[in-house]
Amino acid sequence: MCDYPFADIQPELLEVAEMLHQLEGRQKVVWLDRILCDADGMCRASDGTTAYYRDGRHLSKEGSRELGCRTGGWFLFGDEPRT
Repeated sequence: MCDYPFADIQPELLEVAEMLHQLEGRQKVVWLDRILCDADGMCRASDGTTAYYRDGRHLSKEGSRELGCRTGGWFLFGDEPRT
């Protein structure tokens, strides 16, 4: 298993998160940790069959596809779809 505790996220990635927090409100920000991490602070690196990452920082092609499907991919094209 390659799952990891949210607390173990690399410090430089936390700096990036802080920058994104500053942009939020002016730009659309998608927080993948809200999809990948559970209430106990564990973040999933796979769903058991699909590896979400190709290395410690970058999503795999399959992981990108899976997470895009989970979010509806709306963030790539602008506003959320109307229901």
